[in-house]
Amino acid sequence: MRIVGDTKANVINAAKSKDLALLRNILFDAISDLIEKSPDQVISALQKSKVKISSNADIKTIINSVAYNIVNNRIFQKNISILIAFHNTGQKPTDEDFNGNWSNAEDGGEGSGNLVASISNAVGSIFNFASSTNELKSEETKAKSAMMVAIFGKEEKTNYIPIVILGGVLIIGAIVVWRVTAK
Repeated sequence: MRIVGDTKANVINAAKSKDLALLRNILFDAISDLIEKSPDQVISALQKSKVKISSNADIKTIINSVAYNIVNNRIFQKNISILIAFHNTGQKPTDEDFNGNWSNAEDGGEGSGNLVASISNAVGSIFNFASSTNELKSEETKAKSAMMVAIFGKEEKTNYIPIVILGGVLIIGAIVVWRVTAK
């Protein structure tokens, strides 16, 4: 889903409406746009978040890393918020910006610190740390799926063949044990 318009206005309006699904879609769209148009900046934000990723990683690797770290890494949540804010202004963030000095970016005459803070709060509220491993994995899968659809137009499918084969073998084994014990 591609959302048109100003990222700042879209995030603020979605946050005011308290529509978390819309806010999630806006953020995924902005992150997908960043991955598509500026993968080097996304890789840099991942590396600044203490994530080990190659500087020449492919798009799928970036998506997998972003999907995992948007849920599990608070530093990356802040760094991706900075990238979204600066992408909105058309400027490239500097190392100072990742250290909290957001006065370098101007957005229509006002500092982008408010935009970074509002996006960071939105990212934090949407991708808060889940309490169990299953919830974390579920959030990661949702994030990966949304970005795959936004960038490639299709979702990466799970290979169910090994599961079906294992299930078939277990059923056959159960039938054999049943027949042997029935005699």
